[in-house]
Amino acid sequence: MIFIIVLLLVVALGLGYHRYMGVRAMAYRSIDVSGLTQEQIIDIGVRASTPAIKRMLARPQPYRTPEGDLAWSVGGRGGVMTFRVQPLPEGRGFRVGGAATEIRTAHMPGAADLKTDWGRAKHLTNWMCYVLHIPHNARQLLRRRRRAFHAIGRAGQLITPEPNDTGVQAPANSA
Repeated sequence: MIFIIVLLLVVALGLGYHRYMGVRAMAYRSIDVSGLTQEQIIDIGVRASTPAIKRMLARPQPYRTPEGDLAWSVGGRGGVMTFRVQPLPEGRGFRVGGAATEIRTAHMPGAADLKTDWGRAKHLTNWMCYVLHIPHNARQLLRRRRRAFHAIGRAGQLITPEPNDTGVQAPANSA
């Protein structure tokens, strides 16, 4: 009996952690930066958020949103991370933000034969990941956003401090 409770607790904690990572990836985070033009921000952000192999094959193309902002999307195993560059009022700089707009739901590969215990477990796990909206690779999405923010922040002048991994704004004097 205790073994079953421990097993269910481990499974629940694992699913909870992956759900938490997915929520973090889907949350919109932004930084404010000055000293760069929109084109420079797009160029730096695309270079930082896209792996070198993908950049050689096909570079993501920026596009205009209906609001008039520039944006670009980078796809991967975990889904699609969309970045957006908005001008700040009074020409102080730009707000660069990103969030996962599409995610690929996590699933166990292979056929799920419902006549076996393993197949039923696969089917149940796939169903739980779908219902809980757990992304396949949320860490990759978070890494792309973090790399783009760090590169843009290093190239320009940060107006607001960079958000850390938890999304909480870091103090301005932190190293």
